Amino acid sequence: MVRLDILTCSRRIASILRTALLLSALAIHAASADTLEGFRSRQDKIREVVASAVATTVAITSEEQPSRQSSGTGSGVIISKDGLVLTAGHVTEATGKQLTIIFSDGRKVAGVALGSNLTLDTGLARITTEGPWPFSPMGQSDIIPMGAWCVALGHSGGFMEDRPPPVRIGRIWHRDHYGALYSDCTLIGGDSGGPLFDLQGQVIAIHSSIGGSLSTNRHTAIDSFRTHWDRMLNGDVWGKLHLDLDGGDLATMGIELVWSGSDGALVRAVRTNAPAAAAGVQAGDLIVQFAGEAITSSIQLLHKLGEMKAGDLASLTVYRNNEMLEMELTLTDFKSLTEPPASTEGPVPDAPYLGIIDLEGIESGIKVGDVTDPSPAATAGIQAADIITAVDDSKVDSPEMLVELLLKLAPDTDVNITLVRGDETKTVSVKLGRQ
Repeated sequence: MVRLDILTCSRRIASILRTALLLSALAIHAASADTLEGFRSRQDKIREVVASAVATTVAITSEEQPSRQSSGTGSGVIISKDGLVLTAGHVTEATGKQLTIIFSDGRKVAGVALGSNLTLDTGLARITTEGPWPFSPMGQSDIIPMGAWCVALGHSGGFMEDRPPPVRIGRIWHRDHYGALYSDCTLIGGDSGGPLFDLQGQVIAIHSSIGGSLSTNRHTAIDSFRTHWDRMLNGDVWGKLHLDLDGGDLATMGIELVWSGSDGALVRAVRTNAPAAAAGVQAGDLIVQFAGEAITSSIQLLHKLGEMKAGDLASLTVYRNNEMLEMELTLTDFKSLTEPPASTEGPVPDAPYLGIIDLEGIESGIKVGDVTDPSPAATAGIQAADIITAVDDSKVDSPEMLVELLLKLAPDTDVNITLVRGDETKTVSVKLGRQ
């Protein structure tokens, strides 16, 4: 796998992608597997997505060379009315701190690069000219099913005045060790940092790299941005770019994870020669703590691994058969994992599921970073930024305590959660799901 080349592509190559909608190609691909009514419905959804997405998909270049298709050229998408822009970490690294943001109609505004996690290829920028600006909503990537239809936009070959950002349509077919999504939407140089949308018009990923063919493209999942959102907003830049984000020298414990659900990282399979196997981790274990941090989702665990390196010693706590087990292991790299997983489908533990992620312990309780939808928490009305203070009659003051209390309860149990929202304190009844 190689990172998307952000050098200038020729107009001849870019002209292949000139059309704004490839609906005729979509019809050929889908006709044999769908009804005419279903195809028309999907076509209408795609048109709606594109109608709004073209206005929010921008080209990004360095301020010093705003009119040239140079090595510092990529794409991005605006996700807030005050001009926050999601892009790839390697785009902001190539373009520098001061940016020129170019809209599809040719308007150019000033921008500035904020922070980025180079290991996961996430980057954040901001338009410095006063808005408001058109924007696209952020979706959730951890609940995207394989085979889902998606829409990719980006300024292929760099910004061109004679055409809008080309649109490509395809399906998601794979998710890698770090939560990244793979699609068959054809991408070329200049698309780096551009958005991948679901059919509800939500940004679910950002274009990162292409594989050995133009139909095996890697997109950094939107949940990767959420995990270190505040750090990127503050301008921190960390990690390092990798040519092979699905392996190489990235740290690993040698497990495969289940992506649906939350309240921990559920182990699907363990490689036989991996550190996790040597430590005693089994398929079906629910990892609730790793390297001193409470783990509430698979993507959170993988992002924590992204901050570490092969050779680091790490402790972990797993939930298995109503028991908490403490373990310790030394991380390795993917190049050392020569054996396949011991099993491909581990048993799912009988564990409760709430559906809140990115928890933060604060003085008054636990602040909710996000809520999975659908989930028991979402059904009960729990929202991002709510502060949880108690579960039934037990006060909670850390994510670890919340996880411990929940794991003592059985799935389908009704539990009362006390929370603070603004100036209001309220208690909501939640029927726990099953992990």
